[in-house]
Amino acid sequence: MLSLNSMTNYSVQGATTIKTKGGIEMKTIVETTGGGLEGLLGERITVWCCNYIYAGVLEGVGDTDIKLNDASIVYETGPLSEAGFENAEKLPSDWYIRTSAIESYGLMQ
Repeated sequence: MLSLNSMTNYSVQGATTIKTKGGIEMKTIVETTGGGLEGLLGERITVWCCNYIYAGVLEGVGDTDIKLNDASIVYETGPLSEAGFENAEKLPSDWYIRTSAIESYGLMQ
């Protein structure tokens, strides 16, 4: 598990250091280019959201939504070390996901 103390060795480009009321230093990212979701454009990704898991090719990234093409909703992943999901259903068209619902994402499948 990462603690705030172990995070002090990391540097974040484009970040500003702030201090909390407790005197803990934290970094806030003010600008990113080419990283995060934008860096995954055109890739097949898996997106873990508050209630569901989605997979598809990341086609667009906006301020409030991302767009997946060839999208599926995943009901059961199965072992994450294996290719493919145990139970996933193709969605009928491109799918939009609200960025505020995204908990994590990454290359998978």
